[in-house]
Amino acid sequence: MAEVYRANDELLERDVAVKVLADVFAEDVEIRQRFMREALAAARLSGQPHVVTIYDVGEHDGRPFIVMAYMAGGSMEERLRQGAQSPAQALTWLEQAAAALDTAHREGIVHRDVKPGNLLLDGADVVHVGDFGIARAAGLVSLTTPGTVLGTAGYISPEQAAGVSAGPASDRYALGVVAFELLTGRRPFAAETPTAEALGHAHGRLPRIHEVNPALPRPLDTVFDRALAKAPDDRPATCRELVAALREAFWATEAATAVLPGPVPTVVEAGRGRRRSRLPYQAATAALALALLGVGIGIGVSRGDGGGP
Repeated sequence: MAEVYRANDELLERDVAVKVLADVFAEDVEIRQRFMREALAAARLSGQPHVVTIYDVGEHDGRPFIVMAYMAGGSMEERLRQGAQSPAQALTWLEQAAAALDTAHREGIVHRDVKPGNLLLDGADVVHVGDFGIARAAGLVSLTTPGTVLGTAGYISPEQAAGVSAGPASDRYALGVVAFELLTGRRPFAAETPTAEALGHAHGRLPRIHEVNPALPRPLDTVFDRALAKAPDDRPATCRELVAALREAFWATEAATAVLPGPVPTVVEAGRGRRRSRLPYQAATAALALALLGVGIGIGVSRGDGGGP
């Protein structure tokens, strides 16, 4: 639908990515509107943490364009070609993507196409969510009609597969699919055709994650049962809640706590309203746990379509 070029801003001396609507689509009024809606939706979020920054929007020779921050690290999709990621890396990336998506939802923006190819990495491997090309923004006229399916089959929610209008819960479902892929090396309903995969999301039985990768803790099954629930109301209330549940499932497996960085879970003291942090393991205990992990976590993964700038 669009072509992405790497360019140099000579005035500000920085590399940028320029997304230009493909010439074959430039004459289609609806597609032009959708492309410009991407720019408007993204601009509303520009400057927020973990959202690709938009610098300029315009038109050249009848073709709309968007100038945005250049992501030197490529996309998460490209990283998944190398195999599944470690739990530590997966959780870090998921937390960053969750922050951006929750911000978008508070602004009334639904991404509708969350997938590794739209989770871009900067030079420091920090995630920035991009490509709101089929996002629906509150206050903007919808360009979709009932029964229209927009999204990528590998990450599409059951309601989107049925042609029902997507909401924030649809994005949370897609992030859950990304999480499953990061940790196991495969999408939960991977199939030979996009149609078969979409049908899997709509009607298929979710595979047990510890059966796909026995090194992963069993408590993750409960988390994914909720994250990938068929009914939107049965899913976590926010993306951050989803990622927090994933992290807690690893903390529930004592050996895994030695290798997972990031926020330390809090526990509530009996009879008190305030919370306290768990004390970190002593160095000797951590070293022993790491040694025991010699037979532990090993993982692998794949991608969707389209890369980031």
